Amino acid sequence: MNKSNWKGRERIFARFFGGDRNPLSGMNGKHTSGDMIHPILYGEYKHKQKMIVLKLWEEVANEAKKENKIPVVGLSRKGMKGFLVVFHCDDFETIMKEKKK
Repeated sequence: MNKSNWKGRERIFARFFGGDRNPLSGMNGKHTSGDMIHPILYGEYKHKQKMIVLKLWEEVANEAKKENKIPVVGLSRKGMKGFLVVFHCDDFETIMKEKKK
């Protein structure tokens, strides 16, 4: 993988949340071990060719597109409190507005 590719994506990810990319994430981090420097969020960005959750999201997105809707995926496992939510960053504001209704 091209280093500038994942570094650039980490930078975009951090800025999305109002943070900065941590140039020394992991054990070398002076601010945090995460990929993002932020006062309250701990961010990790994963950039891989294949991920099961991305395949799942793509399947849901294809079905949602047929109904002209925004794809949102909920994930949990037995015994887990609450759930994770997966959606595209471009849909963040729209989804948050819907949640407030």
